[in-house]
Amino acid sequence: MKTTATLLATLSLPFFSAININFDSAKLGELPDGWTSTLTNSGEPPRWFVLRDPNAPSRPNVLALDSKADPYRYPLCLFDKVTCLDGEVSVKLKIISGRDGQDAGVVFRAADSSNYYLVRASAREHNIAMFRVIDARLEPVRVKGAPAGTVGVLHPIKIGDWNLLRVTYKGNQTTVYFNHRKVFDAVDSALKTPGRAGVWTKADTLAYFDDFRIDKKR
Repeated sequence: MKTTATLLATLSLPFFSAININFDSAKLGELPDGWTSTLTNSGEPPRWFVLRDPNAPSRPNVLALDSKADPYRYPLCLFDKVTCLDGEVSVKLKIISGRDGQDAGVVFRAADSSNYYLVRASAREHNIAMFRVIDARLEPVRVKGAPAGTVGVLHPIKIGDWNLLRVTYKGNQTTVYFNHRKVFDAVDSALKTPGRAGVWTKADTLAYFDDFRIDKKR
């Protein structure tokens, strides 16, 4: 009887498994299935599409962006099949170029294109930072232990290099890793509802993404 009760209790627990996407089965030149291309602020809609990159971490395909210049325009590509409050999201990213922006990152708890959390790496500013986006306004989230008024942490990021960005989030706690090394913790309670995760760029940044992974915890 005890064994049966234990089994039933185990079966009643929610079960989630991580989803890994390498874009290798997606059609070239098209937005992959299960993703939504969108934009924070106004402007010409971004074009997200799959292309071949011989240097991709998992060859041959990557997710790429064709975007126009505008310093306050933030293209997003959101994965539609998972919505969660707590979880872990990671992606391998490569910043190729940009005049008004050289920034790429991941978003989570995205209610829509104007409300989400963002962790981004900047090759122009040589830092990694977290933001809350509320009604399309980017507000920096203070890094735990950092002086007031600072944005993110300094970190060398080179154009043309592949890097792994990973974010874990639970409640008001967020931890950010870059190339398997922890770079900071942050605490913020502004966004408390479940949402989608995805990838993000700024202005005219040209960036490639590969090996997107989302692990739903709650």
